[in-house]
Amino acid sequence: LAPIGIQEHLASIVSDEVSPLLRGHRNVFPVEPDSAAPNGGAWPWWSARVQSTEEGFAYLRKAHPNALLQLNHPTSNGLAEAANWSPGKIGLGNRWTENFDLVEVLNNFRYEPYFEFFADITNRGVLATPTGVSDSHGYFSGSPGLNVTFLEVGHSNPEALTPEEVSEALRKGRVVLSMGPFLEASPSPGSTVTGPTTLNISVHAPSWIKVSRLRLLKNGEEEAVILLNEFDNRFPDLDAPHQFELSPEDDAWYVVMAEGDESMLPVKNRRPWAMTGPIRIDVDGDGWEPPLPPLTVQP
Repeated sequence: LAPIGIQEHLASIVSDEVSPLLRGHRNVFPVEPDSAAPNGGAWPWWSARVQSTEEGFAYLRKAHPNALLQLNHPTSNGLAEAANWSPGKIGLGNRWTENFDLVEVLNNFRYEPYFEFFADITNRGVLATPTGVSDSHGYFSGSPGLNVTFLEVGHSNPEALTPEEVSEALRKGRVVLSMGPFLEASPSPGSTVTGPTTLNISVHAPSWIKVSRLRLLKNGEEEAVILLNEFDNRFPDLDAPHQFELSPEDDAWYVVMAEGDESMLPVKNRRPWAMTGPIRIDVDGDGWEPPLPPLTVQP
């Protein structure tokens, strides 16, 4: 970035996409390349073979102890498909692991099938941070900049950004996934709150993005909707934020999705969407408990 003079605007972190046959794609980051090793020190999974997906993830943990492990497009050439996942059930236990930190929920404008998987594992106590990615394998593929994860790191200076700050924000779930809009939430995504609370949401978007509604999802299912007018995401600071009351009878998790019905032309012929990371409600303050029993894992 520095040779072309854009380091003030962008920062980069080294990552490696690991795609062993039959075990799903995953990303490992941040990592430090080893210039003395073949392929920068990446895992040669075709020769250093493992007997299970669990063993493969353990290999990556040992090789990169400070890195995050992300499931890429889990139901499409990803871990969920490889392990024959269906709601509440893993059909091929040898190809399954819960040893991951992140799950792609938004990948190159797709989110519905990935969110279904994410909601199911979250309901069953497998807690991971959702991410949004462009999945760009070329300069213009995947629409980089339109499929993103916003991170709360405490500043907005790319030159000062460190891999440790990125990792901490992701580990704590302080994220907003977006195809266009930005959502400002209080309590912040990643929070665990004791007892009932009011969730305040503001929508921020440029003139070419029109957000039509905010959907509150409880444990992955729609609970409430707020319809927006054309001014709600133009001047969000003029009025009080939109509010949802979170008062479940039992421990629960919530996300807010923002959706639009009009395309984002002239920038992109896609409809806008965004989602907060989960906010968990611990009703009694005795530790958050998932709403459903654990996954059933077949051998």
